[in-house]
Amino acid sequence: MNVLPQTLFNGLVASGIFLLVALGITVVFGLTRLVNFAHGQFLVVACFLASEVTAHGGSFWLALFAAAIGAGVIGYITERLAFRWTYVNPYNGLIVGLGLLTAMEGITVKIWGTGPVTVHAPFNGSYRVFGTSLSLERLLVLGVTVALTLILLAAIRFTPIGKKIRATHENPVAARHVGVNVARVITLTFVSGSVLAGFAGGLMGTLYPVSPYDGGALIIQGFVVALLGGLGSVEGAIIASVAYGIGETLVATYMRPTFVDAFTYVAVVAILIVRPTGLIRSTSSPEEAQPPVVKRRPPRSWTRAEQVALVVGGLAIPVVFFNMLPNATYRSLAILAAIYAVGVYAISIVYHMVGAISLAHNGLMAIGGYAAALIALHFGIGFLPALPIALVLGVVAGGLMAYPMSRAKGHYMLLVAFALGQIVIEVASNWNSLTLGDQGLSLIGRTITLGPFHITTLYAQFLLFLVFVVICAVVRYVMPGTDFGRRLVSISENDPLARSLGLNVRSELVRIFALTGGIAAVSGVLLAYYQQYVG
Repeated sequence: MNVLPQTLFNGLVASGIFLLVALGITVVFGLTRLVNFAHGQFLVVACFLASEVTAHGGSFWLALFAAAIGAGVIGYITERLAFRWTYVNPYNGLIVGLGLLTAMEGITVKIWGTGPVTVHAPFNGSYRVFGTSLSLERLLVLGVTVALTLILLAAIRFTPIGKKIRATHENPVAARHVGVNVARVITLTFVSGSVLAGFAGGLMGTLYPVSPYDGGALIIQGFVVALLGGLGSVEGAIIASVAYGIGETLVATYMRPTFVDAFTYVAVVAILIVRPTGLIRSTSSPEEAQPPVVKRRPPRSWTRAEQVALVVGGLAIPVVFFNMLPNATYRSLAILAAIYAVGVYAISIVYHMVGAISLAHNGLMAIGGYAAALIALHFGIGFLPALPIALVLGVVAGGLMAYPMSRAKGHYMLLVAFALGQIVIEVASNWNSLTLGDQGLSLIGRTITLGPFHITTLYAQFLLFLVFVVICAVVRYVMPGTDFGRRLVSISENDPLARSLGLNVRSELVRIFALTGGIAAVSGVLLAYYQQYVG
């Protein structure tokens, strides 16, 4: 208990960083329904810019504003050149953001290297209040965060541009009719959110070393805070940031720092099960937004000859291509592509049947891979018996994951799916006695055996994995014409009507996630045996 006041203070300071990131996410989402996954990397680049300024003799305040301006310029460029074309379908913007995150990460490494940096603050020393050390650096971070938040709230509520932002947020069509330049308002809001990320980067560098690879983790934490607070709700983001920052610090202090990520994802699932639209629901919740339109071709009847031709072509063409590859390196990449294709088909089936992007299937793939490795190492069970075992585990896990996911919609469902997949990864990373943690499980010397046949050559492995790809492709293209597929399509196109006709929506979602969970688990088995390792 002696360290509790200090822990609460540290958590409050950490919540300030999370708040600035979440505010940038939530104000942009309120206008565009877009979650920019590169937003965390804006913060990282800003921190490196601030560090560069202080390293060359610039003052801390100059470095802080340079970081904010630099992030704002990046936000302006990316909004004009990339994100503005994705507003019709925000899921496209999510994918663009993921790609931009990776690209910016590589550029950061090319410019500054792989090492972490810090930002020198001009304040040293601390105050002691009731036994709690209040360092001047942390008080600085807290004070700047509070000031920026108050400025943002005042700007939104009392300035002309704030009124335009609120009008665009509530009804962009009506705002356009009364003379508001909606495109310009969106650009300004995007830049403002990026500037907040820039300030967060400069401040965070005074507390911890920041690595070029921290952008992904930072956007997840900011995304969690924004979602828990209710996407589009500034007030909700403030409440959620304090709760999350203190909760994370308590876990790191009283349990283990490695449990922090698990706390994040478990908290997300628990809260969104109880409050599927976040702690405070925005006036224009994503639950009310229309889901992305999935273009579906009407199912057609295939003749027996056409079915045979498709299967034969699906096997023959890749085989010819594989034999044309010049060396083992390219053939190994082709094999990996075939394995990943099985996992991607699991995601594709979910998307085309119910219009949802599932970020849980990496966890389901891990379940299959770890199951295959564990039963091989502890029971001597080989590849062929491992497939049905992993399939059953994937079906059960996929069905269980579907229950909390079915309570949420839109971006909230996306986050619940992501959190569930990451919980599996965190369990595997921390259960050292079973999975050996970060060391992973080795399958070296355990080859794929089918009865008397040992599948050891690259060519033989490619042929085997290609069979799985063709089976998944057949399932993907046959399913829309089945009764089950038609029920799923009707749910994705008009959920209320489907319910009024007596369809059990949750049951259908459980079935599709169970089916695709089994497929993902099988892809995990294939990957484990090909790489001879699971980690």
